[in-house]
Amino acid sequence: MHDPAHVLREIEAERGVLARHAFSPAGGDPELPWDDRNACRYDGELWPCDDLLDLTLPYAHHADHRRKWLPHRMRDSD
Repeated sequence: MHDPAHVLREIEAERGVLARHAFSPAGGDPELPWDDRNACRYDGELWPCDDLLDLTLPYAHHADHRRKWLPHRMRDSD
């Protein structure tokens, strides 16, 4: 059964994860505040961190999905 309210709750939850796991603000040039981004603001891991990459798993079967979007644990296991 398709439940539109459930889908909307999933989207809201995923947006919350995305909002928490933004790029860390870069230091340096204030005109280019994101120029040297490379870390996740939430956990300090390289961006995108595995939490964000996990969000791509439901789409891994899609032809446009890229291997680099798989969580590191899945890429490293091959």
